[in-house]
Amino acid sequence: MDIIKPQHPKHKLIIKDWFEELPIQQLLADSEERYLAQTLNTLNKAVMHYPRTYALRVDLRLPSLFVPQHKRHRDEVYEVPVSERLMKRFIESLRAQIEALDRRRQRLGKRKYSCRIRYVWCRERHRSLVDHFHLVLFFNKDRFNTLGNHQNQYSVLSLIQRAWARALGEQEQEVKTLVHFPDNHSYWIKDGKPGWEQDYSVLFNRLSYFAKKRTKPRGEGKRCFGCSR
Repeated sequence: MDIIKPQHPKHKLIIKDWFEELPIQQLLADSEERYLAQTLNTLNKAVMHYPRTYALRVDLRLPSLFVPQHKRHRDEVYEVPVSERLMKRFIESLRAQIEALDRRRQRLGKRKYSCRIRYVWCRERHRSLVDHFHLVLFFNKDRFNTLGNHQNQYSVLSLIQRAWARALGEQEQEVKTLVHFPDNHSYWIKDGKPGWEQDYSVLFNRLSYFAKKRTKPRGEGKRCFGCSR
């Protein structure tokens, strides 16, 4: 039976098992332990680098043009445009946009905050021929601390949509429905703040979902998981 404990005003912690004394969403036997370890390592690096960390969950989907008109073997669906380089192009675009924003702020005489993005992603496929990606992005909270909206072209939301459009080679307007921010998408970790360990535990529990074995396509020569170094 799942144990549900209210741990945060906006989050409930679903515990099925534990990893490194931290709760996870599925049984350890149903998880890739190396993915859990890499996720935890990335989270730790993010918080060590920026004691005030903003973590954002986002789901990235592929456009319908990648769905074949006739049903082929699913291994044949994905050509060069939909390769593991897709996530690399997305991250590179996001970083480039932030660097351009920093230069703009500097020209305007505004204070510049460093913001090295760290990330974890997983690729899944479930009852569909098309893959989708689950992703968490870690930001310096002093630089970015909220998702923002469409009206602000410099908001985190706009930067992410633009980066996904560029990764896919699509127009930004065409990918708005392909970028999804799930419920409770934002987390703030402040090292040393009273209760920060609880926020940390809640976040890792949420990210442990990335390590579940089920729904990950295998045997296709493409990665199902990746993270920053």
